[in-house]
Amino acid sequence: MSPDKGEHVERAEQTSDLQIATETVEPRQVRLTINVPEERVREEMRRVARTIARQVSIPGFRKGRAPYHIIAQRYGEEFLRGEAAENLIEPVFKEALEREGIEPYAPASLEEVETEPLRYVFTVPLAPEVDLGDYRSLRIKPRTVRVTKKEIEEALERLREEHAVLEPREGRAVQAGDVVAFSVEGRTDQGEVFLKDDEAEAMVDLENEWPLPGFYEALVGMEPGEEKTFRLKVPEGSSFDFEEAEFTVQVKQVFERLLPGIDDDLARTAGFDDLDALRKHIKEQIRQRKQREADEEYVEKVMQALVEGAKVVYPPQALEEEIDEMVESLARRVQRDLRMSFEDYLKAIGKTEEELREEARPQAEERLRSALVFSRFVEVEGIEVTDEEVEARIAEIQKAVEEEGRKWTPSDEDRRQVRNALLREKIVDRLTAIARGEVESEEKAE
Repeated sequence: MSPDKGEHVERAEQTSDLQIATETVEPRQVRLTINVPEERVREEMRRVARTIARQVSIPGFRKGRAPYHIIAQRYGEEFLRGEAAENLIEPVFKEALEREGIEPYAPASLEEVETEPLRYVFTVPLAPEVDLGDYRSLRIKPRTVRVTKKEIEEALERLREEHAVLEPREGRAVQAGDVVAFSVEGRTDQGEVFLKDDEAEAMVDLENEWPLPGFYEALVGMEPGEEKTFRLKVPEGSSFDFEEAEFTVQVKQVFERLLPGIDDDLARTAGFDDLDALRKHIKEQIRQRKQREADEEYVEKVMQALVEGAKVVYPPQALEEEIDEMVESLARRVQRDLRMSFEDYLKAIGKTEEELREEARPQAEERLRSALVFSRFVEVEGIEVTDEEVEARIAEIQKAVEEEGRKWTPSDEDRRQVRNALLREKIVDRLTAIARGEVESEEKAE
């Protein structure tokens, strides 16, 4: 057998039966060319003929007794050879894999079949290769968290706003920052009512653009009992389908918002002994929030660094399987949440499944690459989650659920999710310890 032009045959093995040639195909695939000896083909053709003889009545012969040449004359040698070639695909492929020591990562594809002489060409996907590089030297410094005086003062100001007292103001015109009780009716430029509320109450916030920009500016200066009609233009991009609106507003009552001082009284209202204790509490709350954000940011940065520093090669079939999973997951969510078939969903968004798959490809590549890198990291670092750890975490969840007066019986899927969550926690703990230089210190201490 001559290889195709431009191909380099890495190894050919002549056995008493099959002749097998392998060729590396990037990325992470191998092409198997298998030549089957004519003797084996003829033997299979005779087996096909015997099967036909048992199943079909041939004039002049009892079932199963018609000789090969009669069957060949009736059905044709070409037909028998084709059936034999079909029958030999699976056993020949399995034998070739065993002899070459190849373990397919996903189903192989039969690229070519020649029946005379019998020759198969398979493309076999191999397991992805992941080289983590010198990840143990990865070092990333965590961000230091600081709380500024401005942040504390802003938090105190928000607390003042929360404890504001509304004081009625009879006979005083509306001012920005007041709370106003009023009735309102809004009509389109065609005279249709689109807004009506006889018991409206709102703070006069000049930056508030609901229902239309300029509405609250129009209230400023009105007095209790006064009625006013005014027109406002609808801005471009609004959800309203008209260009101008007319509002009729009657102010019923005006309340001034009285803010408490930033003092010990405010602290005691909030449940603290004095202002100093309140400031310390606010500072600690801000610090904890910023630390959580910094920790999350650090984990993402370290995990991204591991993925970016790795060399990953995988066969095309692995990516297609990842896309399959993403599309199938979307189809399940559509059926569950939207109560519609995936076909109807595609029609609604005006896309074909192929277009959806192409859109998903970049995200699928990122997901696949990350999954392969972290799977390799788990293997190299010897990270594992025991059944006891899974059950302990499930017990914690069950206790929390029972305290809320509910019951929860974990399914197999729940257990899988718990195991995955524990595994991710261990990956994060190990990886961040490496990035901080703590692993190296531990190993030297040992």
